[in-house]
Order: sequence, then structure tokens, then C-alpha cells
Amino acid sequence: MNEPRDNDPINDVELTAPESLVSALRDRKATPRFVPPEIDRQILKRGHSELARAISAVRTDARETGVNDRKIVSFPGLWVRFAAAAAVVLLGMFVWFRVEPVSQPTQISLEEPTVVEAFLLARKIESGEGLPSNFDLNGDGQVNELDANLLAQRAVQLPEGGAM
Repeated sequence: MNEPRDNDPINDVELTAPESLVSALRDRKATPRFVPPEIDRQILKRGHSELARAISAVRTDARETGVNDRKIVSFPGLWVRFAAAAAVVLLGMFVWFRVEPVSQPTQISLEEPTVVEAFLLARKIESGEGLPSNFDLNGDGQVNELDANLLAQRAVQLPEGGAM
């Protein structure tokens, strides 16, 4: 059992990424990306269900320990103050960082695609929306999920040599 395994740390070898890859990743600028409204709604729905589950668990624990759950949850003055403070903090953050809404892309770039554009192409294919033949990236005569997969591959692929 004392034999080295592939996932054990190796003491005499320094594992580093090529400098060209490291510099390309450091130089890459973070740009805001469009998130489809459907994904926003799914995240919000999941958050609501998680919050409801957490509140239910707190109330169940309070009942089991004999604590009146109304005393835990019903501090209207405290909740109003908390909500007002949170609103002021959020407003301050929006003003400080000057968050601007990101517009939805109207065209899908085939030369320098993003993962979001590949996702949008897949959604358009799934909905049966008629797409021009220039989206047939693999040349099979059809615009289908294989083309969306190919676009997604292009979106995450680094240029040759690892530099961006």
C-alpha cells in the first residue's frame, strides 16, 4: 500500500501551467454576459423553495423544543429596519459600481462565439425556429444540435499556442 498513486502529491516535481496560458488567462477581461430570463426565473424559483424549506425547518425545530415560533418570526419593527438597511446597502452598491443592464445579443457570432451564444443557438434549434444555412457548421446540410455543440466547442477553445 506504500506505492505512489497518480493522484498523490509528488514532492520533487513542480506542477505549473505554461506561462503563455497563465498570461492569457490573466489578461482576459471579464465582460458582462447576458443570462437568459428563463435561467433567472429558474434560479429565483429554486431560491424561493430553499427559503421555504429553511423556514419550515426552523419552525419545526422551534415546535420540537417548545419555543413559540411566532416570537422567532414576528418582529415587525426589526424586519422593517432590516429590509430598509438592506435596500440602502443594495442601492449604494448599484450607485457605487454603476451596474448597467446587459442587453440580449441579437446576432450569434460564428467567428468568436461565446457559450451564451451557443446556448441561444441550441434553444433556437430546440424551438424549431427556422435558421439560415450559415449556421450549418459541420456541413451536413441541416442546422441541428451537432452545430450547437460545435459552436460551444469553439466558444471554449483557446487559440493555438494558448495565447488569447
